[in-house]
Amino acid sequence: MEQAPKSIRYSITLVGRTNAGKSSLINALCEQDVSIVSELPGTTTDPIGKACELIGFGPVMFYDTAGLDDASTLGEKRRSAALCRLNVSDFALIVIGDGQITGMEKDIIEKLDIPFLVVYNKADLFPREGAVSALTGL
Repeated sequence: MEQAPKSIRYSITLVGRTNAGKSSLINALCEQDVSIVSELPGTTTDPIGKACELIGFGPVMFYDTAGLDDASTLGEKRRSAALCRLNVSDFALIVIGDGQITGMEKDIIEKLDIPFLVVYNKADLFPREGAVSALTGL
C-alpha cells in the first residue's frame, strides 16, 4: 500500500487555530518529521500532505494546514488555502490546543459536510480526559 496513488488514498485534513499542535500531531501520526514545528505562530503556510498507512484501515493522505485564526498579513490567503484543502477532504481532525472550543471551531463544525473528530491536543499542558499530547506521546 506504500505505493498507492493519492487518488485512492483517504484524505484526512488537520485544521484548527495557530499553535494548536497540528504540525506536531501530523508528525506523531506519521512517525516522522513531516511538518516544521515551532512556537512561532504561522510557521505552516500552505497545506502539507504526507502519505501514510493506517494499520487496519489502509492508505491515507494526512494534510497539515495553517491556523484558521492566522492574523498575519498573509493570514487570509493561508486560511483560504486551509479551507480549500478541507473542502476536498474525506475526513477532518479539528485540533484544539488549549482545551477550549471557540466560536471559530464551532463555525467550522457547523459547515462541515464530512465526518470529523475533535482532538484535544497538548494534554501535557491542558489535562483533560481523552486528550492527547503529540509532543510527549500521551
